[in-house]
Amino acid sequence: MSRKPPGYWDDWKNVEEALHPVIARLGRFPKRNEVTALPNGYALNCIIQDAGGYVAVAEGMGLDANHFHRPNGYWKKWENVKRTLLRLIEKHGRLPSRRELNALGESTLVQAITLYHGGTIAACRRLKVSLPRQPSGYWKAWEHVEKTLSELTEKLGHFPTFADLNTSEHRGLTSAVARYHGGMKSVRRKMVGGPPTNQVLHCYADSVADAYLQTPGSGSFDEYVAQLEHECPYERDLRARLGLPPEPSMEQPT
Repeated sequence: MSRKPPGYWDDWKNVEEALHPVIARLGRFPKRNEVTALPNGYALNCIIQDAGGYVAVAEGMGLDANHFHRPNGYWKKWENVKRTLLRLIEKHGRLPSRRELNALGESTLVQAITLYHGGTIAACRRLKVSLPRQPSGYWKAWEHVEKTLSELTEKLGHFPTFADLNTSEHRGLTSAVARYHGGMKSVRRKMVGGPPTNQVLHCYADSVADAYLQTPGSGSFDEYVAQLEHECPYERDLRARLGLPPEPSMEQPT
């Protein structure tokens, strides 16, 4: 094996030329042991490490790096997120949606964008690219609406309002809820469970009366009932306040 002249490996084209045969053979970017097994492999390994490591070099060449174990804290660095997103944009012609990123095996990247980099909107602004769009008709399917609102509820700590949706990466969901799913009140009722409390309160008269008697300083009974309706807008909320199971029995009148 002839030695390369000084400065040979400073030309990145020579590095890529040395890696291309093994990439073609493996169908992916090689791991460290596969690089060091190549002619001049130890020199190549040092160059890859100096260039940011195997993940960085693979993604810099426009190749998938999901088979590499990323070190702890990898996605906390914006440069790593930026490099990966730019590669995906170049490959797909646009920034993939969260759903598409998950399908591409980038679920940890999706989580990191939310946890460390302000969410999809903030990331798009930093990259100066358009927000990803869901496929046509995506929000017509209830399961997509339910899944997204459940995720937002967990993230926000409360069921999302229209204002929350308008400041999230799911702005298209706002109009879809009104157009296809009966509006936010109807959707919340469907997800939270049960009809509005003021429609079923008479079914729980005895339980409400018992709760009132056990709640000193609650004012008049009418005031207590008004407070219940305000703080427990849906039947499931009311049942939780009264210490009842989440779902009414089949014999429970509605």
